[in-house]
Amino acid sequence: MNIRTLYDLFSNEVSPKSFFLTRDALPSKRILITADLDEPLFDLRMKGLMEILSRHQIALTLFCTNESRDGKRGYAALKQMVEFARAENLILEIGSHSIRHESLAHKDPLRIVSTVRESVMSFRKEGVSVYGFRAPYLSTERVYRKVLKKIGAKDGIIKYDSSTLFEGNLFSSRIHDFLYWKSPHEVANIWELPISCLDDFHLFTKLKKEEKFVCEYWKRKVDINIRKYNYFLLLIHPEVIGNHFSVLEDFLTYCEQRYSTACFTTCLGLVKELNLLKKKRSSL
Repeated sequence: MNIRTLYDLFSNEVSPKSFFLTRDALPSKRILITADLDEPLFDLRMKGLMEILSRHQIALTLFCTNESRDGKRGYAALKQMVEFARAENLILEIGSHSIRHESLAHKDPLRIVSTVRESVMSFRKEGVSVYGFRAPYLSTERVYRKVLKKIGAKDGIIKYDSSTLFEGNLFSSRIHDFLYWKSPHEVANIWELPISCLDDFHLFTKLKKEEKFVCEYWKRKVDINIRKYNYFLLLIHPEVIGNHFSVLEDFLTYCEQRYSTACFTTCLGLVKELNLLKKKRSSL
């Protein structure tokens, strides 16, 4: 049954025809490891991250900017990553992280749509297949419904977005869980894939948490989200997690052992499954 949250019922951004949620969990366990690359550089930390995931045979969705902060294009480095992933037998999907790593928070939704289009089309012109988007600093979270409805009206820009966290603190309350949706949902033919917990930047850099705390926090969050939704999406940053690879190794090992039947997939891989599930349900 399709129902909306209380937040949506009191929001004038949403119309019943354009935004639907389902409270059903995914039919099987899906764990997604995603990374944001603020600067398109293939350095030792990025290489180390890819090597770890390759050893664990876990896929990676990498959201990358088109340009560095000084305006230099980063396609050469990106193609190096793709070649390295191929050599390491690592399943790697590339998503857009906007043109540059600049906040979109104060832009009009139409301007944001234009930015997304420019970024995605620029990747595709360089031969990089891109179907998803994540806003720098998750800066479209408050207006993501408006943005996705406008993008959804234009075919061929993106198939999914992953710019929402809805995790304002370390221990979200029951009412917080009720008001904000933390499993995949569709807005105007675009899938929103929410981030399931606080990322490494928030935990290590902003909150100054110790490695043991971060690892236990991620383990607790994967348990909660898999139990509720059969879905867990982790966000990490190579420049941060590169200083804490032991935490990532410990967490991945925990997931593999505790959820041995789970599929570690990419964002696009999950979207394809969601579309098939939607098609089957619509035919019933």
